[in-house]
Amino acid sequence: MLSEILNQSSSSSSETKKESSTTKYPYTTSIVADGRRKFHTTYKDGEEMVEEFDLNTNQLLVRKRRRPTVLGGEGEWHFEIGGDVKVFNPFNDWIAPSTTNPIFMRKDTSTHFQWRIRNCFFTKDTYRVNVDHEKQEVVISTTNKKYYKRFNIPELVRECTPSIKLEDQCLSWTLDNNTLIISVSTCLKNGRE
Repeated sequence: MLSEILNQSSSSSSETKKESSTTKYPYTTSIVADGRRKFHTTYKDGEEMVEEFDLNTNQLLVRKRRRPTVLGGEGEWHFEIGGDVKVFNPFNDWIAPSTTNPIFMRKDTSTHFQWRIRNCFFTKDTYRVNVDHEKQEVVISTTNKKYYKRFNIPELVRECTPSIKLEDQCLSWTLDNNTLIISVSTCLKNGRE
């Protein structure tokens, strides 16, 4: 009987050694630099996510993700919130995009998912913003057919919750200082109701 207890305790201690030697996923590290708190999360499938928060306001400034390539290399970063800071290099960048092109980026608030499109030079009545209920996407278009954009909410796609629907009353938008601001409130409708 004593040998059984000792065997159980030795087997349980070997199990805890095995558990402690393996990394638990998701694995998150954090660092404070340049006035930002940065969190780097690695998931079991190799996907990585980096989130950067402002130290003073605790506002989410950047969220980017990348998946490993098929061959196991590092993939490219895809920005969900914020954007990539691009620096013009006159020696390598012979052709650069126009500075008047619309710039699409996401910047959330505490109560809304929010997207901003800078360099929108048309009047407010030119823009049409609505919800495509079939694909659960927000559609932006102009009456003069100069701009068209479709996008979804990555958090809804990632959670795979078909019961939560994007509704028209949750969507609001405004045009201010040549910036089209689109907000989706958190009043997303549950399809079971």
